[in-house]
Amino acid sequence: MSLFRFSNVDPPLTLRTGHQWVAARDMNRVCNGNENLLCDGAYTMFEWHSWWNSRALCVLIRRKPMLSLVGGLLRSI
Repeated sequence: MSLFRFSNVDPPLTLRTGHQWVAARDMNRVCNGNENLLCDGAYTMFEWHSWWNSRALCVLIRRKPMLSLVGGLLRSI
């Protein structure tokens, strides 16, 4: 299994109420979705999960698999 790193991902610098990631704080539950983020000069689709731990907004992002078959296989493991 190869490991890819995205050291040059450009996340949003400011998050305001209404942003998808901040919905976890506003709704007090884990939220998830997909977002195109600038990575090494090109837009790349990432899956994200955000949650509020009562002190900080935590956001986990990972590159979305190119094929839905790959995503299904990873979820079954």
